[in-house]
Amino acid sequence: MKHPQTAPVWRLLLAALWLVSMLLAARPTQAQTVELHSALRVYSAQATFPEYQQADLVALPDTWTEDDARRNGRAWYRIQVEPIGDLEPDDLMALFIEHVCSNLEVHLNGTLLHSGGRMTSPLTNNCNHPQLISLPSALLKPEGNIIDIKVAGYDLNEVGARQRAGGLSTLQIGPRSALEQRSASRTALQAAAPQAVSATLLLMGGFMFVLGFINRRESHLAYFG
Repeated sequence: MKHPQTAPVWRLLLAALWLVSMLLAARPTQAQTVELHSALRVYSAQATFPEYQQADLVALPDTWTEDDARRNGRAWYRIQVEPIGDLEPDDLMALFIEHVCSNLEVHLNGTLLHSGGRMTSPLTNNCNHPQLISLPSALLKPEGNIIDIKVAGYDLNEVGARQRAGGLSTLQIGPRSALEQRSASRTALQAAAPQAVSATLLLMGGFMFVLGFINRRESHLAYFG
């Protein structure tokens, strides 16, 4: 026995699904985090990106080696940023750099946005400090935004560990609200945790030294401290 109301019900369901899909398609594209694995690189100590020099496309992360004598401890990296969607009203675009060594400057469309400290010897050491840099809306163009990153560091043969050599990690661009948690976790892992361990060892060593110094029968504790 056929039910006369079955066909109209299916038509209503199909119409509702079509309406929902159209509403979702009409919504503005939400900003997503984009990870960049390549950049243009030029070895130069100039104050701005050297437009006249030939740039090489390199993969990120990029770690300096002793093979290139032209570096002189300075390199420029250039990336082009395209629109990645609409932001929330109270949010900003941001650039997250997980690892840069030893120090950096960030320029957006020719304007200096961020400096990590001294770019001349002695360099500020930011090797263990992830960088989260806001990209102001006033400086962003609808398309064709250019980010230049100047890195100051040392060749691999000038440092005792590969992690201390000059270089740049992969880059992430997206809403600041989405990148803040990642930045906080990496900062805790790379900077706060080693500092806490070092402070604990210092206190323990000092306590053992004082204990061995006061108690002559346990003088070996002073050497241990």
